[in-house]
Order: sequence, then C-alpha cells, then structure tokens
Amino acid sequence: TARGRALLVENVPGSVTFNVTELVPDAVENNAKFGTSVAVHGRMVAVGAPFFDSAALVDSGRVNVFNLRTTSITTLSFASP
Repeated sequence: TARGRALLVENVPGSVTFNVTELVPDAVENNAKFGTSVAVHGRMVAVGAPFFDSAALVDSGRVNVFNLRTTSITTLSFASP
C-alpha cells in the first residue's frame, strides 16, 4: 500500500541492546509514503509523507513532528506544493 513506516532505533547506554519505537502518524493513508524523509534534532523527530492528500490538493504532502519527551505529535500540512 506504500503507506510507509518510520522506526526510531536507540542504543541502550552501556549495553549492546537497542530500543525500537515505531513512529505512528496521526492519520494513515495508502500511498502517502510516510517515512520518505526523516530529520532528528535532540528528542524531536520530523517525518515526511510527501504524497499525503490534503482536503484541498492531492499529493500535497505532510510532515509529522514527534516530540519524544512529551509523546506529542504536531502535523504540518500544506495547501499547495
């Protein structure tokens, strides 16, 4: 379905194990390709879905910004490409 996926992999300090967290967007859409682009700054992770459809435009795209400290999600959508 090309929905896409984004996983956050973090090393557990002092060990050889990893924590894996799936970053789940607030809205899931077939062919949105969530996870095509990812940016990380500290505990903030921005994940792009370039083919997400807005109410106004097909394939306008969307970015979900995950705050890993508060587990909140902010969504940035664009009305025009």
